Amino acid sequence: MSKHDEHSLRDVLIDASLHDIAERGLTALSLRVLAAKAGRSTTAVFQNFGNKNGLLLATVDEAMARDRAFHAALAADLQGLRATPAILADVLALTIERRARLDDPALRIWSELLFSSEQPPEVVHRLREWHAMRISFWTDILPPERRHDSARIATFAAMEDVYAGALAGETSYGLLLRETATHLLAEPAPEPRAPAPVTAWLSATTPAPRQPEQSGDAALRVRLLDLAAREVFEHGVTALTHRRLTAKAGVSAAMIIYHFGDMATLFNAAIWHALFAGLPDFLHDAGEDRPAARLPTMEDWVGSLERSVQPGDGDAPKGFYVNYSRIVGQLCLRARQDPALVPMVRYLRAIEGSGIHHASGATWPESLAMDRARATGFAIWIKGYATLNEALGRTDADMIRRGLAEVGQAFGRS
Repeated sequence: MSKHDEHSLRDVLIDASLHDIAERGLTALSLRVLAAKAGRSTTAVFQNFGNKNGLLLATVDEAMARDRAFHAALAADLQGLRATPAILADVLALTIERRARLDDPALRIWSELLFSSEQPPEVVHRLREWHAMRISFWTDILPPERRHDSARIATFAAMEDVYAGALAGETSYGLLLRETATHLLAEPAPEPRAPAPVTAWLSATTPAPRQPEQSGDAALRVRLLDLAAREVFEHGVTALTHRRLTAKAGVSAAMIIYHFGDMATLFNAAIWHALFAGLPDFLHDAGEDRPAARLPTMEDWVGSLERSVQPGDGDAPKGFYVNYSRIVGQLCLRARQDPALVPMVRYLRAIEGSGIHHASGATWPESLAMDRARATGFAIWIKGYATLNEALGRTDADMIRRGLAEVGQAFGRS
């Protein structure tokens, strides 16, 4: 085989790997499947890349090269533009939607890597490089007085990218994305702004996922939901299968059908169950009989949120937002192949920020009271922040506290 042929085979295998990860996820990457697509045996993979990790790293490096080119072309198109807040919001929304709609798996696999339940250690450095590249892009196009916002924008986009992957092309999502981007990039205001019309409209009209009708033994039903939710927490959304659940629960497939109708209904109910397990105190409504105490200072607020974005270390559990964001991210990624999941994604995006909005008005420091659309931007940002903390191995408590404090000041009222 000539050097040219070897190079071509290497490119074919990398391209097949890019498509396989983007379509089926990182955990489904199969050397046998990739080799078959190239018309070769797995020996060709080992000869070109050494092992599966070698192929993965070569794939990620190719994805990085293509993503750098994407951002470089966009920066060139924007050269010389006077970046007002309104224009920056349009650029942010345009960038997110364009990435979602371009038929290039190299732009999609970053979300697969970020939200993977089994992050290969070798990929962490590449993810750090990728996030730094995106921060640098925003630093270059922001006016000097706004360049401190570059990390906040890139972090927001890391989470919004997965919503766009499932919802891009929908008129309502496009309007909602632009409204959120506008409020995200607006300067802090002395008073909360009026409710944003698109956010208010979709929050009121987007139907919640239909929950299955109650039937059969309630205790068994709850046990099945708890087991399914635990599988999602521990192994990710894609791990929840009919066979795995029946084995764990020690029941027949007929029993699941009796209680939930079908596996799809159980899957939706289990995701819903998992998402809201362990809801932190700062998102709870205390109720009239137990009024919640307002956090008096920014330092108190940072302390209350710090645990929710910690990736977990040793015996320390993962924070609420780390778990929540991973489930939402994997759900969005799966919805690309399963349209039946899109309504749940649509609803979750429509209600983004509702809990933050309530908390900021009820228990947070008064300087952090947010209007509804600004709360949406913060809610998506903090999910992206929690995701990046885990994916990039960021566990330093002081750094996390500083990050929360800086963004709190950016979202709060001046």
